[in-house]
Amino acid sequence: MKIKFILSIIIISSLNCLYATKPVSFDLGMESGYFKSDILGDRLLIRWIGRLSYAQKFENNYINIKGRISPDLYGSGLDASALKLGGEINLGGNLKLVNWQANISSRNYYYRSDRFNDVTFNIFQLGFRLSHTISNKYSLKAGFDYFYRQNAEQPRNEIDDYRYSIAGVYRFNPSNFLSCELVIEKFLIQRRKTIFSQNDNKGVRIGPVISYNHRSKHLINLSYESMNHTTELFDEEYWEHRIHVLWGHYFTKTWSVFLLANYLFRPDQHPDETMIELTYTSANNETGYHLKLGYDFTKRTEIYLKAGYTKDELLYQNTDLAGWQYLIGMNFRF
Repeated sequence: MKIKFILSIIIISSLNCLYATKPVSFDLGMESGYFKSDILGDRLLIRWIGRLSYAQKFENNYINIKGRISPDLYGSGLDASALKLGGEINLGGNLKLVNWQANISSRNYYYRSDRFNDVTFNIFQLGFRLSHTISNKYSLKAGFDYFYRQNAEQPRNEIDDYRYSIAGVYRFNPSNFLSCELVIEKFLIQRRKTIFSQNDNKGVRIGPVISYNHRSKHLINLSYESMNHTTELFDEEYWEHRIHVLWGHYFTKTWSVFLLANYLFRPDQHPDETMIELTYTSANNETGYHLKLGYDFTKRTEIYLKAGYTKDELLYQNTDLAGWQYLIGMNFRF
């Protein structure tokens, strides 16, 4: 655990050090409006969003560093809130036969309310990828990712997830790419300081991921993931499906529209109460969809309208912070 903590500090320290250097960009935004959910009811939602990014290219290598902070306040009485912090470092380069990429990221999510128990997620990710170009049309990719997530509140548990992947990419033309990927995950769930004799659960997830990317006046990213899930502790097998859609288009130099959808389908699980902490949940607990209409008021200022549905899974499908949002926002780039 010490190395995970140290790497998280490296990410945060790097962002602080790079704030005063170039090329660095900083965005500050605020959105507010109506939020309707079953758990919180009808509320005023106020969200601040701060982003910091740094990018630099060298002769055969590059580095990208990103940071994000987003406090959400639900209701004028501030009796519900969420704070999301994130940082990421990406390194990459070109060798004679392959391209390589390595990345480190850390996310810390804090949920507080009088309507549900406090929840804290600490998420760490380490990844490495290699790609080899076979021809103008075909390339191969291989990757490894390690995910760690800790739930620091009660009930406490930890998830270690190892993800291996291999993919083939077909290039139709400079604007269109199709990727077919096979993914294998092995995970271990552990709970701490309990009175129970069974305190861990191992499992395997395997399945394909199909992705399509398009770049032109339209931005299109589509992916479908289907994973077969089995565990040692629970005598059951099921398929989990995730669909990701990103579409964007600039109608003019100032008007744009974006659609984002991240939908996860997983059958409901009803384990015994003594085993609920050992059920699998994804390291990415955020799903939903929204439509955004933006207007670039100036080169550095955007105002927008956004509407959609969001869902943050908090505790093993028993508690969700979910609801409809209708927001107006503004974003400044410094």
